[in-house]
Amino acid sequence: MEEKSIYDLIYSGADLYKPPQERDSLLIELGQGCSWSGCAFCDFANDEYHIEPLEKLEERLFYLGQVAGDKDRLHFGGCNPLALGTDHLYLAFRLAQHYLPGVKEYSMYARAEDVLGKSRDELLAFKAMGLHTLHIGLESGSDKVLRLHNKGESVAQMLEAFRLLEELGLAYQLTIIPGLGGLDLSEEHCLATAKLLNQIHPDCVWAMALTIWEQTPLYDMVMKGEFRPMSYYQIALEERRMLQLMEMTSECLYVDSTLLKLYTVMGFLPRQKAELLAKFDRAIAGFDGPKEGYHDSFIREKGRHI
Repeated sequence: MEEKSIYDLIYSGADLYKPPQERDSLLIELGQGCSWSGCAFCDFANDEYHIEPLEKLEERLFYLGQVAGDKDRLHFGGCNPLALGTDHLYLAFRLAQHYLPGVKEYSMYARAEDVLGKSRDELLAFKAMGLHTLHIGLESGSDKVLRLHNKGESVAQMLEAFRLLEELGLAYQLTIIPGLGGLDLSEEHCLATAKLLNQIHPDCVWAMALTIWEQTPLYDMVMKGEFRPMSYYQIALEERRMLQLMEMTSECLYVDSTLLKLYTVMGFLPRQKAELLAKFDRAIAGFDGPKEGYHDSFIREKGRHI
C-alpha cells in the first residue's frame, strides 16, 4: 500500500494540529474538540467534542506502525486528551506500546483542571507508561482576564496543577497570549502573567499574539465594543515588558513566532534574556506599521494549523 493511502487510513480527514515543539513526533488522534469548549478567544470552541473509539484507535495505530520508522515519541492528538477517563487512556497507552514498540515518550494537550482531575497515582501510572510532556494553555496569569474569556480555570488551580506536575517529575510546556487583556486589562495581564511564570518551572513558554477569529465569543465582544483589541505594536510592547519582568530560575525555552506578525524570536531563559530583549527592541524600533488601534486584517476567518 502506498504511504499516502496509509496516512488516509490513519487520520480522520479533519484538520490536524500538534504543538510546534512536537514537529518531529508521531501523531495519533485520541479525539477531536475540547471537553470545555468555552474559551471566548478559541477558534476550536465550536468544534464537536468527539472521543475516538478504541477499536478505531487500534486500527489507526496498526497503520501508523507501518510508517513510523525510527521515531521514538508520539503525540496523542486532541485539544485535551488528559480529560478522558483513566481506563480509556490506560488502554490507549497499551495499544500504542503494542503497535509502536519503538516509542518511548508520549505527549498530549491538557487543561490544568484535567491534571487536578487525576489522582497522583493515576498520573504516576501514566508517567510509568511513558507520558513525558503535557502542553497546557496558561494564556494569562490574571484571574480577571481568565474570567473575561471564560477560561473556566483560576490562577490558583493552574498553580496547583503545575506544582503537582513538578513534584511528580512530569514536564510541561505552556502557551501565553500577549494582548489577551485588550487595552483595558493590558497592565493587569502583563504583570500577573509574569508573576505567575516566576513561581513555576515550565520547559517552554510559547507566546502567541492574540488573534481574533470570526464566529467566536471574542469576535462578538469586539463588534459590540466590549473588548478593545491592541495593535500588534502595542502587543509587542506589552510582551517586551512581560519578558523583562520574568525571572525564571530554571532553564526555559521562550518562543514567540508572532512578534509584530513578522518575526520569530526564541532563546533560553534566564541565560539569554538580554539577547531576547535586544531582539524585541530591534523589531519594535524598526516597525513601520500602525502603532494604535486595529483593522480588519487583524480578524481571521476560522482556520486551522496543519
